[in-house]
Order: sequence, then C-alpha cells, then structure tokens
Amino acid sequence: MVIKCILCTNKYGPLSINITFHRFPKDYERFNKWVNFCRRPDLLEKGPSICNKAYKLCSEHFVETDFNNNGWLINSAVPSIFNWPDAELQQNSSLIMIPEEPIPSTSSTSRIMADSVDIYSNSISSINWSNKSAISCSTPKTSSVSRSLSYSSGNSSTATSNSQTQTHQCLSSNTPRKDKLNKLLSIHKNKFNDLHKQFLTLKKHCSDLEKKSSTLEFFHLMCDNFLNKGFANFVKIQSKLTLQDPHGHRYSYKIKQFALMVHFMGPKVYRFLRKSWSLPSVRTLQRTTENWEINPGLNDFLFKVLAVKANSMTVKSKECILCVDEMSLKSFLFFDFKKDEIIGFHNTGFIKSCDVTKSVMVIMISGLHSSWKQPIGYFFVATTCTGYDLKNIIFQTVQKLSNISFNVVVMISDLGSNFKHFADQQGITPQTPYFNVGDKEIVYMFDPPHLLKATRNNFFNYRFNSQNKIAEKIHLTNFYDLDKSNQHRLAPKLTDVHLNPNSFQKMRVKFAAQVFSHTVVAGMTTLVSCNELPHSAFDTIDFIDSMDKLFDIFNSRPISTEVSNHEGSKRYSLPFSNSSYQTDFLNLMFNYFENLEIQKFDAEKNEWVNIGRQYNIKFINGWLISIAGLNRLYQNLTNNSDSEIDPICTYRTNQDKLENFFGTVRIQNGNCINPTCIQFKRTFKKLFCLDYFEHSEGANCIQDLDEVLLSLEKTPISEIKILFPEKNPIQIPLPITNITNYKQINLPEQNALTYICGYLIGQCLKVHQCTTCLNFAQATTSLSSETFYCHFKSYEENPSLLFGNLIMPNSTFYQYIFQINQVFDRHFISLAPQPNVGKTLKDLILNTIFFYHPCDNFPKDFLINLFLRFRIHNSLNRTNKEYQALRTGKKNRKVQILMNL
Repeated sequence: MVIKCILCTNKYGPLSINITFHRFPKDYERFNKWVNFCRRPDLLEKGPSICNKAYKLCSEHFVETDFNNNGWLINSAVPSIFNWPDAELQQNSSLIMIPEEPIPSTSSTSRIMADSVDIYSNSISSINWSNKSAISCSTPKTSSVSRSLSYSSGNSSTATSNSQTQTHQCLSSNTPRKDKLNKLLSIHKNKFNDLHKQFLTLKKHCSDLEKKSSTLEFFHLMCDNFLNKGFANFVKIQSKLTLQDPHGHRYSYKIKQFALMVHFMGPKVYRFLRKSWSLPSVRTLQRTTENWEINPGLNDFLFKVLAVKANSMTVKSKECILCVDEMSLKSFLFFDFKKDEIIGFHNTGFIKSCDVTKSVMVIMISGLHSSWKQPIGYFFVATTCTGYDLKNIIFQTVQKLSNISFNVVVMISDLGSNFKHFADQQGITPQTPYFNVGDKEIVYMFDPPHLLKATRNNFFNYRFNSQNKIAEKIHLTNFYDLDKSNQHRLAPKLTDVHLNPNSFQKMRVKFAAQVFSHTVVAGMTTLVSCNELPHSAFDTIDFIDSMDKLFDIFNSRPISTEVSNHEGSKRYSLPFSNSSYQTDFLNLMFNYFENLEIQKFDAEKNEWVNIGRQYNIKFINGWLISIAGLNRLYQNLTNNSDSEIDPICTYRTNQDKLENFFGTVRIQNGNCINPTCIQFKRTFKKLFCLDYFEHSEGANCIQDLDEVLLSLEKTPISEIKILFPEKNPIQIPLPITNITNYKQINLPEQNALTYICGYLIGQCLKVHQCTTCLNFAQATTSLSSETFYCHFKSYEENPSLLFGNLIMPNSTFYQYIFQINQVFDRHFISLAPQPNVGKTLKDLILNTIFFYHPCDNFPKDFLINLFLRFRIHNSLNRTNKEYQALRTGKKNRKVQILMNL
C-alpha cells in the first residue's frame, strides 16, 4: 500500500526522504479542525477512526513550531500551509466580499437572510450539544457560505461572519421557528434528565447485585442449583479451603473419605487432581489410621476396610491366594491400662484362655495375577493352631473374603504338622488336591521352597530309588571333593555349608537351590565324561537336574525382554501356561515321586532297606499334592473364564511374601528375633496400613478421571465412613562400562579357561565387532577334553550347534589369558595390601606378555581391565565365603540367626 498525502502529490519513497507523513487525529475536535483547514468536508461522514487509518498529511503542510524535538507533532498542531488553485481562491474570496452597493432591504430578502442565519445557528447549537454530530455536505447554500467564511478567517470565523452579515443576529432571536425549536429542545432535555435518573438507579442496583454475586454464599447457592449433590458439596468445601493458608488446611472427614475413594479408584487421577484441587496427601490419609483398632482374630472392621479397596479393583485382580504361616513370639504379658486389657494370652478370636502366647499365626492374601499383598488377620496361640480352631479360621476367612468379592482360588501353607493335619481332615490327596467351602472349590498346595528344602534334607540323609534309578549324596560329595581344591571350579557356589548345613542353614532356600542347580549338573556331567566320576552318578545327575526344572516351574516369573529373547535358555522358568513340555514334565515328576522309595543303610545287614511311615517323610506327598494342585488350578481358571487366561507366574504361589512380612516385623522391633505380643500387634497394624494404601494394579490410568467424577454421586459416603473413626572427578584405574555380570559368572575348573575365555571375548565383541573379530571369536568348533564343560553347560537352543550360543575363541587367545592369569596368581597376594593393585597388575601384564590379534581395533586395554576386575572380585568373594563358613559354633543364638538371614 502506497503512503501518500491527501492534499498534494507527495508520497513515501526515495524522492521524499525528508518528508514525514502524519495520521488524522482520533480526537473529534482536532479532527474537525484538520478537516476544516484541509477543506475536505467529505471526510466528516467517514469519521475520525477511519480517517486515522486511511488518510495522512505530509509535513509540508505544517510549520516548524508544530513539531517537537523528536520530530513528532504536538497535540495542538493543525495544518496551515496550503497551495490552493487561484480559481478556487477567487471563488472563495467572492463569497466573503461585501458588495459596494447596498442590498435593498426588502422583507423577502430579510426573511431569507434570517432563515439562513437561523439554520446556521441551529446547526452550531446541535454540534455543541452532542459533540458527535457531523456537518452535512448537503446543507443549504447559506450554510456553505457561512462555512466558507469560517475557512477564510480561521479561528475568528464566527466574529468575522457576524461582522459581515447584513441582518443583525438580535433581529432573528425570537422567530417562531426558534421558539418552536427551543420548546422541542426543552422537552428533550427533560427526557434526558429522566432517563439519566433511571440510569443512575439501575447502575446502583447492578452494583449491589455484583457485590452480592461475588460472595461465597451466593456461589454455594449456584452450586446447589446447577451441580449434583455430591459434586456440589465437594466444590463448596474446595471454595472454603482456597480462602485458607495452604499450610493450615484442616480437612474434614468428608474430604478425607472422598480423597481415599479417588485414591483407590485411580492413584494417577488423585495425583493429577491434587495439582489443581486442595486434597490431603497420602501420608495424611495414612495418619488417620492411628485410631484404628486391630485385635487378634478376624476383625469385621478390616473386612469392611478391604471392601472399600475392592471397589476399585478389577475382577481378575481380585482372584487371590490365601497364605497361612506361624511365627514364634516371646512369652510376655502386657497390661494396656487405656483399654483395661492384658495382652499376651491365647487368643484366636474364637477361644481365649489363660495360656501364655508362644507363637502367632498370620493370614495373608495376595494377587494371583498381580503383585499386591495384604495381611488380614493374626491369632495368638499358646502352642500351635490346630483342630477346630484352624478349620474355623480358614473357612470363615474364605467366606468373609467372598462376601466382599475377593475370590480365593488357592491356599498355600508349609509342611507344619498342624497344616498337614488340616489337609488330612479335608481329604486332600494327590487325586483330590482341593477342599470346598460351601460351593467354592479351593486348591490346596504346599510351599515350593519348603518342599525343596525338605527334599534336600532327605536326599542328604537317605537314598532315593525310583523306577530303578538310584540317587544318593555320595556322588555329589565326590564331585565337591574333586572340585573344591581347584583354582577355577566347575561349581564355584558350592561350599561346605551347602553339603553340611547346620540347623539354621537348613532353613535357607538359597543353599538348597544352589545344590539342585544346572551348574552342578553340568559340572558333574563334565567329570563323568572325563572319567573322574563313575557312570552310576548319572542317576544322581538326572535327579538333580529334574529338581532344578521342577523348582523352576513352581518359581516362574513374568517374562522379561531378556528371557523372551532367549526362550530356549531356561524355558522351565517361564510362566506356567499348561504347555505340552510343562505338563509332560510334571507328569514325569508325579510318577517319579509316586514310585519313590526312601532307603536307609542298615549297618547290621550291610544293605539299603526301605524305611516305613515312622520316619514321617512329608515331602513326597507334598510334591504330589502340589503338582496335582497346579494342574487343577489352571483347569479351574480355564473353566471360570470365557476367554483365554494369562500364564500363571507361580512365584506368587509361595510364602515368600509372608516370610518377608515376618522379617519386617523383626526389623521394626530392633532386629528382635522373637518380638513380644504387644510389639507384634503394633507392628501388624503399621504394616497392614502400609500395604492397604498401596494401590492395586489395573486402577492406575489417567483415563479413570471421568469415571471418578461421574461416580461421586453414585458412591455413598456411608460405605467408607468406617475408614475414619473419630566434587573432584573419580579416576578409575580399570575402567569398563556397562558390565557387572562378571560378579555372577560361574567359574569352571578343568574347562575353566575355555569358559572364561568365551565370556571375555564375548564382552570384547560388545565394545568392537567386525568380521575379523567374529571369526577370531568362533574359531573353535571341535569337541575336546578342554571343551566338555562348555558343551554340557550350554542350553540346547540349536541341537546342530555343538556349544549352543557359547563363544569359543582361537587357541592363541586361550594362551594369552592363561599367561596373564599366571601373572595375577604370582603377584596378587603380595600386591593386594598395596594401593593401586589393579594398575600395578595391568602394567606388569602389558610389560611382560605380548598378544597379537588380527584386528587392529581389538579392545586389548578393555580386555585386561575386565579380566583384572573379574579375577579380583571372584578372589575376594571366595575368601569371604570361606570365612563365612568358619563362623559356626557361636553360643549367642541371636548372632547365629542374624548371620544366616
């Protein structure tokens, strides 16, 4: 758009560098002056706002005094320099000249002049009254004459026009037309006054309404009129809290009830709403549980509390496992004077006696398909809970859980005599591994870790004979004797503790699992292949391998990315899906235990004889019931589901969560091995509340927001009222990145060098990988006496591969690792107390041993660093285990227990 002057030919461009352009003013009075001086009456119709945007005047029409120092127009500036054409000037001058001859004073002429003056006066009056009227371009001739007079005389136009008119103004002051207009003006003034009074009245009324509508009471009234009752109450409370100091909020029970309801429905929703709304923190909600009272027995209060949480859980997540176990307590009586009650007597909720409590039985439920847990009751007992008490507790627990929509599908217990007696009372056998509570079927299983420990204990004491296969400890002992004296061992985790555990070490599942492991199987098979062990040891190897796979099935965990990418590596540890290989193996083990004979050596007869029931061998029947129970559980879940069920993560069907609960109880009371009854009661309440406020899986989506808000009115507050009763950078001498698995690697013995070399070259390939390095790393393809262990250690993902996925490098690499290992063995003991032991060993290796690799980019420095870190860690770890095995025979029982935790 071209910027140009409205009165001349000047426009913005290179020819008008020193010329500025100025907009018409928006002020109406100044705008009228500019229009008058510019002789552009047509602009009056467009108005100041449009002319301000569309038209401009150049600086040549203003004098110097109209500008300030910055070159801007002053507020009083008006255009005064014009170059009008001569013809227009003559025409305008002829209009204002007084003729030399006097005009005849006729009546008609006087009347015409008077009317002209009246019209001009009225137009001026109207301008002064409204301040917004525009002078029309179609006014009578007399008006234009008067306007011309104004143009020619500037600011003194009125005086000039008065002095040059032939008829005096006083002669036309009281004409009939003016009287009529004056009367009309008076009427309009009266109407204006009346309307102005009404306007002031209405303005005051609106101001009063505005003040009234801004009050909190009016806002609450609008909430009641336009919102549902539940949400209206919440909004009204929020409006009050916003007026308070955030650090001084005192939440009512209604707000806490609502907050807890939202927290259970969707924890993410609750965290999202807390950013905008004034809601209590989760810690505040937990603090309200200080008034909860949780006594021994099945508290109806707890089940009502659980019912609130169950409303936010899915049907699938409410399929749960019932765990029962006992813990020893210190006999101690405590008088609670606030409640006038002595705590420490036998109390199961059904029967109370004066017998002093010696143990406590705890019931816990946990999710079968999700990782939640919740203790729901405890019972103080004098000895053990047996007979009618145990049956009544189990049955009532299942019924109460069923009433609040929790579906108990399986029960887990250990091999205690009281639970064994309960199973016999309910007719639980390998053929019927379940019992009924009303019309509900509950599968019964024994705790797999307890079964594994019992199997290990009996395997060490007796000989197993099943289907003409004999497994005995002597082969395992011979393997350990041959293996433990070697520098690099086939089974490095085996120690004297594993083969000769004391009473406390027998309670460690870790030791039993490390005995029945794939590493031991591979090591023993290697020695048999090398004729270090007799071929009769194969039956023992098969038994250990079978127990390893069986425990993997009963301890399976969710599929991770690492496991799913190597599905064949440890397939029995995948979640139980009733696949053919899982069912076939379970049937195989069921037949094995069904035909198992426990034999004891009779020194008098010098032969092995079968032992009878007097030895009370529990683990055989326990495994049979658990195997049948797992199959029955999957069958029941399939029958009760319309769609395909998810695989079962069987690690949830053990008592680890309950054992951890007992460990937490001990820690909460200062590592007290046997806490007192009052200590356990207080700790149970605390742990119950912590587990209770943990959200359940499936209710953690931000999409739940709309459902939460819609359910405010549907969920009655009375249902949950029960909840609230009244530096310098560190320099690493041996840097390696993102590798820590050398701490868990197994060290073999006769084939140790091959196995370790494969691990080291594999880690080097992660740093640098090319075709030359890959060929160097896969150079060994033949089976020899040095590669037996790698062959048996590998999992048979591809039967065509001799070593599976294990890497077998070139023989020169073996020689290099052997040489640096010799340097380590010669100097490590002397250098270990000294500083910079790793750097010193690295310098010795670099200065004394030469290694050639066909690839120039092979990470030799990384290899040495990794080897030294690996060897130092395993040397220290082995020393620590040897010293730990010597820590026996302590007289302090507490020290012994804590040492074996």
